[in-house]
Amino acid sequence: MKFVVIGTGRCGTSFLRDTLNNHPDCYVCSESYWHIALLEKYGTGLAPVENMLADIRAIRFHDGRSTLDANLRLVGEPLPDFLDEIAAAWSGRMGSVRDTCSSIENALLKLSGKTVFGDKTPHYGFHLPELRLLWPNLKVVHVVRDGRPCAISMSKHGGYQLLAALGVDDWTSVSRFADQLLPQPPVTDLDVYLEMWGRQATRIASSIRSLPAATSLTVHYEAMLESPMTFFGRVAAFLELGNAPMWLDASSAGVTQPAGRLEGLEKLRPGAAAAHALQIFGYDENARPSLTSSPRNLARRVKDAFSRKMS
Repeated sequence: MKFVVIGTGRCGTSFLRDTLNNHPDCYVCSESYWHIALLEKYGTGLAPVENMLADIRAIRFHDGRSTLDANLRLVGEPLPDFLDEIAAAWSGRMGSVRDTCSSIENALLKLSGKTVFGDKTPHYGFHLPELRLLWPNLKVVHVVRDGRPCAISMSKHGGYQLLAALGVDDWTSVSRFADQLLPQPPVTDLDVYLEMWGRQATRIASSIRSLPAATSLTVHYEAMLESPMTFFGRVAAFLELGNAPMWLDASSAGVTQPAGRLEGLEKLRPGAAAAHALQIFGYDENARPSLTSSPRNLARRVKDAFSRKMS
């Protein structure tokens, strides 16, 4: 894995994933969750690869779909055939989590005809140090969006409704047991989702601070809307993707402005976690980022905010 796209969820990571996936060199997996699940179970030692593949098969979204199967459907490959082929290649041998994940990644690259593998799993933002155990040179693209529209979008999404009901912020932690979760009463209070966003945004920012500065790039969703050519050019340069002017033109043309103001936005009242996150990422009362054009100022503001919190 060369890079990972992270964020709070409902913040534009899926759109960025789809855009990067259209690059002639790039294949971006959509919400895998298996890397961290395997690390939590097997650590960095060796284990039967067939066992790890069986565990990957069980990792699911809130609606019961296998995350690997969902990705394979995008390239037209049946899940059993795909896993059987990898298992046969290992022929009962032991391997590491990195070996197993790399086998899946190489097979997906072959199926897609691409050369650069990335992953878009928003909540991997909570697990960057663990991912760097597998890929020390991993690059991180962190997408930030104002928490108020994120909260409204979360409230309409089954996965985030389930997280809110469970009181859990990270789908990675429950993806292995998704098929065992009982239905939960729906959470309708938008402020609950806004506080979830605040906790997620703050935790991800803290995780990023543990990385070497040159390995992460924080970008605003709103900056993509205002200047898509600059936005995508900056991301592509950071990821060292090959020069593809047609991709850049098409990506920029594909950005559309949201239609009107989101219903319920005026009712949101940020609590402590959300207010803190909105402040450190530079959002004002009009839901506009004041730091879009200055990544250096954004990094300084995040650092200052955490320094004040620790003092």
